[in-house]
Amino acid sequence: MIVPAGLFRTGTIVLKNNVELHLQTGAVLSASTELKDFPIQPQPAYRSQKDPGGWRALIYANEVSNIAITGRGTIDGNGAQQKPDPASAFRSDMDGRPRNILFISCKFVRVEGIQMLNAGIWNQHYLDCEDVVVDRISVYNHANRNNDGIDIDGCRRFVLSNSVFDTDDDAIVLKSTGAAPCEEVVITNCIVSSFCNAIKAGTESTGGFKNISVSNCVVRPSRNTNPPIYGTPKGIAGLSLEIVDGGSMDGVSISNITIEGTDCPLFV
Repeated sequence: MIVPAGLFRTGTIVLKNNVELHLQTGAVLSASTELKDFPIQPQPAYRSQKDPGGWRALIYANEVSNIAITGRGTIDGNGAQQKPDPASAFRSDMDGRPRNILFISCKFVRVEGIQMLNAGIWNQHYLDCEDVVVDRISVYNHANRNNDGIDIDGCRRFVLSNSVFDTDDDAIVLKSTGAAPCEEVVITNCIVSSFCNAIKAGTESTGGFKNISVSNCVVRPSRNTNPPIYGTPKGIAGLSLEIVDGGSMDGVSISNITIEGTDCPLFV
């Protein structure tokens, strides 16, 4: 599926098996600001403590294989205009705001080259996925509460490389919000800025973390001059390793990390 240069306003796009969404240079997928354009997806088989009973997302996939988002285009979530679902019984980060990307229980996933801006909540959420490569992306997420850059949640064999993040909330986050551990994850050659935690494991850690490598990354202050929605102007922590919801942390390797600014460089 090829998206040519131009501005395209859209609601939820659901990826199926063997589909590559390719955004050509100058292509912009601009999220609708109408909540009705992001229907609640059926509740997936894999259960997460963050699941309010079904999710909303701009680009969504569940239990599919061999999918990709590639190209030099832009995904803009119009996050400042994304409001909580007034019918939701949940608040905080379960209040119905759409993610830019949500992939659940997917295998053989590639996300390469694209720019991602301003989600309604977390920018990218990979939940219970396997064999994922995210490479050469640029993320700027300063539009709403809970504006994480990328959440790698209970995934196996995941490589994140050569990318730039600047976020209001945590930038690169490992989580385990369900039974599956987050394991065999490589994070390398990234430039990371956050008003909260630049590179973080936790807080949700039910299934734990195993065999994680973080290397050759630079943590630097955010280029956003507006006050943080949450966090501090210099960032709370450069590197944060946390177990707070059970689980265990084993085989974590950290090397060649440069940290500038931040209130607390290392928090364990």
